[in-house]
Amino acid sequence: MFLATIWPEIYEQDTERRQTLDDAWRVQDSVISSYRAFGYELVELPCDDVEHRVQFVMDSCGFSARTQTSADRSGRVGRVGGTPGRWQR
Repeated sequence: MFLATIWPEIYEQDTERRQTLDDAWRVQDSVISSYRAFGYELVELPCDDVEHRVQFVMDSCGFSARTQTSADRSGRVGRVGGTPGRWQR
């Protein structure tokens, strides 16, 4: 499971994001603990721009976002034998 963790350098509280940074850290810790308790393997997304995050996910899944055609992108990603945290193309 890919996890976009808190990025403190760009975190801003506003009318849509009412949590303080401290509250966000507590929620994130709870979410991470819950996923791990259910056996999920977490992969942290890099704190980078969208293009690099997409490339990271595609590379991690065995795809190459820069070289695939739109027809190639129709491949599905699914669980291996229902085991949490293990994925295959």
